[in-house]
Amino acid sequence: MDEPTSPAPQLPPESSDDGFAFSLRALREAWADVLANDLEDGVPAPGVVRFADDAPAQLSRLHRQLAEGTYVPQPLTELAIPKDGDSGAVRKLQIPAVRDRVVSRATLAAIGPRADRHLGPAAFAYRPGLGVVDAVDMVVSLRESGCGWVLRTDVDDCFPSIPVELARRRLGALVDDSAVLRVVDALLARRVIAAGLRGPRPLRGLAQGCALSPVLSNLVLIDLDEALLGVPGHQVGDSQLIGDLPPSALWRRSLL
Repeated sequence: MDEPTSPAPQLPPESSDDGFAFSLRALREAWADVLANDLEDGVPAPGVVRFADDAPAQLSRLHRQLAEGTYVPQPLTELAIPKDGDSGAVRKLQIPAVRDRVVSRATLAAIGPRADRHLGPAAFAYRPGLGVVDAVDMVVSLRESGCGWVLRTDVDDCFPSIPVELARRRLGALVDDSAVLRVVDALLARRVIAAGLRGPRPLRGLAQGCALSPVLSNLVLIDLDEALLGVPGHQVGDSQLIGDLPPSALWRRSLL
């Protein structure tokens, strides 16, 4: 005789509030993204496992809080990891709670397409359908068109140095959904818990670990695109390559 099996946990049913950025459908899709991202290395994080065990109730609770305007994100947890190829150097990540990752992903789904329409053709990072391969193709085309000099540079400590108020102001000019902007404000106001600190401290710039940070940084880096308007090149996150100028002009561009 077959052993009885427990029914698979069911996610909340579809709702009639699908026009709401934080509908159950949107939160369900955001949770699927968070789970898939966490499983990329094959080992689920303990927090993700706990959330998955109670996903239906967790998503219902988040939906209710977001609909009522009572959602409050938890502090970020700072984690230092070694930088690739840089002996002794570390990169500090600010890791959100799993529930807040779900909310961030749902928020990104709401604001991402609106922000993307305002980015220039040389911006390749954190954009749907674009990435490193496309940027490399542009470099190859510059080389084949006769470009003999390039300037390779990047933004030092990019996310922590982004002016948050400027990023938020530009987002507000593109998004008129008060519920979404209220959640963005709450996520940007989170404090950080780190080893050796007695209590949470303010976050400098954007969190390295939040799904919203890339799109917000792109809105600020628009200034760089405009400063280089008409100059062949590309931008991948905090890295830039500028070409087709004599060395003296490239040096002047590096001082922007």
